[in-house]
Amino acid sequence: MKKAKIFVLEMCSGLFESIWIGAAIISIYWLYGAMADDAPWVNLLWSVGAGFIAKPVAVALDSARRRLDYIRQLMERGYEPGAAEVAWRSADDGGTNLLRNLRQADVGDEIFHPKSVISMANSRHSVD
Repeated sequence: MKKAKIFVLEMCSGLFESIWIGAAIISIYWLYGAMADDAPWVNLLWSVGAGFIAKPVAVALDSARRRLDYIRQLMERGYEPGAAEVAWRSADDGGTNLLRNLRQADVGDEIFHPKSVISMANSRHSVD
């Protein structure tokens, strides 16, 4: 994975977070203006709508960035893309954070071998 794609996702996420924060601040201004009958209520609705759209987009972009960065770091350690994806899904679901464990443990341990990661993740997600 290229770092450029991760960088672009981070910048876009930051842009939408800024729009969300700006919309929240402007909403307070428009609410005050609308209550004082100096501004139409539609301006408040537009700013609140922009905030409601910008926040989920920012969260989705940040999640995609974290996923690509996690997988990239595991692939740099020698993991196959499929094993890195399985490890991401496990960590994202609240399971074991393999990357954190790899940073703390010896990389040569058998428990952290890519094939054992797939078997651990498959056993965690299997339906009995």
